[in-house]
Amino acid sequence: MGYHSDLYFKCHKDIAPELFSLLEQCELSNYVEDITIVDDDYIAFSMLYFKWYDGYPEVDTINNFINSHSSQVAFIRNGEDSDDIETRGNIYDLGLDYYVQFYVEG
Repeated sequence: MGYHSDLYFKCHKDIAPELFSLLEQCELSNYVEDITIVDDDYIAFSMLYFKWYDGYPEVDTINNFINSHSSQVAFIRNGEDSDDIETRGNIYDLGLDYYVQFYVEG
């Protein structure tokens, strides 16, 4: 079973081909959903219900890409736990933001 996260990316169109190539090489491209062109210069997409563990080679490869292009990439990982949210890159300047909404049942 394991722990799953929802991933959200936004990157400049100039580096999008390199990012998508890495996703293909890491056999992650099949998980990409909802690709959108934003403001003609940016591409946004998500990867939902994904096992995103540091130390997995494919995850480390994508993390290294984000770190190397931090001014042109925004990344948000939302885990299953309500307080498990990770942001990396340039989320504020690139306009990739999030808010937390709780749902209580029972």
